[in-house]
Amino acid sequence: MGRPILIGKEFKKNGKWFGIFICPECQKHWETNVYSVHSGAAKRCRSCASKHSNRTHGRSNDKEYKSWSGMFERCFNSNNQDYERYGRRGITICERWEYFENFIADLGDCPEGLTLERTDNNGNYCPENCRWATQSDQARNTSDNIYLTDNTGETKLLIEWAKIKGIAYSVMYDRYYNGWSEHEIIHGKE
Repeated sequence: MGRPILIGKEFKKNGKWFGIFICPECQKHWETNVYSVHSGAAKRCRSCASKHSNRTHGRSNDKEYKSWSGMFERCFNSNNQDYERYGRRGITICERWEYFENFIADLGDCPEGLTLERTDNNGNYCPENCRWATQSDQARNTSDNIYLTDNTGETKLLIEWAKIKGIAYSVMYDRYYNGWSEHEIIHGKE
């Protein structure tokens, strides 16, 4: 199957770029977000896509299915509250995972207490970059985390240094925010 073909020029609608495309599967015309075609998220019209996604697996109420469908929402639904941190940044989903069965075959069932995590926070959803992880593991893998290295070369999160040193996180964060060196943040000004 080929890629959708743009007919005419792109146009702006509600602040986003759209176009009329020819579906490579059924040859019908459909309007969609240009980014979704360029990112590979929209490979066919909605009618053809629904034919492929309406497979019965009996797991639509399972945690794994909700994680799988949540990926699509974050990456491709511009109305989703998390779209800015995923789809807008160009995070997408590998072609293999367009099908829930493949997603489960690659990751297996989600163990109790774990959720879906991308190992590389800037990487896409794919078997090589995803795993089931604890919330604390995921909290260590966000773009907001602050890592500090002491003079021995040991690197830890700012919050971990605060616990080790017995200093309130807010105090260490203030040091960081006020431009102290990594050594000074960890050990104080001597």
